[in-house]
Amino acid sequence: GGGGGEGEEEKGVGGGEGGAGHGYAEDGVRAPGGTRPSGLYANAEVLVAQGRLRQSRPDEGIPHAGRALAVDRQIANRQGEAISLLVLAQCCREAGRRGEAEGHARDCLALNQSMGDEGGAKKAQWLLDNLPD
Repeated sequence: GGGGGEGEEEKGVGGGEGGAGHGYAEDGVRAPGGTRPSGLYANAEVLVAQGRLRQSRPDEGIPHAGRALAVDRQIANRQGEAISLLVLAQCCREAGRRGEAEGHARDCLALNQSMGDEGGAKKAQWLLDNLPD
């Protein structure tokens, strides 16, 4: 293999200092016009990522899902963060980036479990159970 990105950070669930967003949040995300992004901005990025996924263009969805994840962490939107992690894992899985998909799905599972969201946890677990070999 040798696709890089195999050493995912396990501490990424809570955001924390420096490691949030797996490279998408180093300087904080800025919405158009330079304003601080909102949950609406993150939702829009998730929708774009999901659209790319449905169009069989998962590589193009990854940066959108990554920006959504960074914004959700920046504004401490845990539910949005869980959704962003799931979509990012789905995009990575379909793009053949198994290691990244697994890392994001594990973060998603842990976050959903910590919030008591059984439905979200089941979706993350299904993704983990159905990663390509």
